[in-house]
Amino acid sequence: MKKRTFLYIPLILFFILAMTALVQHGNRTVIMLSRTVNQSSSIRIPFKLQKSKVIYVLPEASEAGMQVGDNITAINGRFFTDGWMLFEEFGKTRVGDKINYTIERTTETGETVKREVT
Repeated sequence: MKKRTFLYIPLILFFILAMTALVQHGNRTVIMLSRTVNQSSSIRIPFKLQKSKVIYVLPEASEAGMQVGDNITAINGRFFTDGWMLFEEFGKTRVGDKINYTIERTTETGETVKREVT
């Protein structure tokens, strides 16, 4: 094999890595666009987050027992990592389905309480 042939190996590996990242990003973009375009078959997120802390709740989240200041630790049994994970779970959910949240709340006495909210 010629020496030039070996120079293409890193280029091919970089191409594979770049294509993998592009496909993953494209998949997330399609999920977001489908939620935006087809709102009748998707559900709205009943709260707003900053990192994992709830900063705003809509009436349906408030009725379920969620409060401003709660920390979300898991969604449907999956450990909560970032906002994309939230969109993935909501993308799988259809109108009428229930989503289970594991939240941590700090009480007035300073205790941390873990709770399940549906």
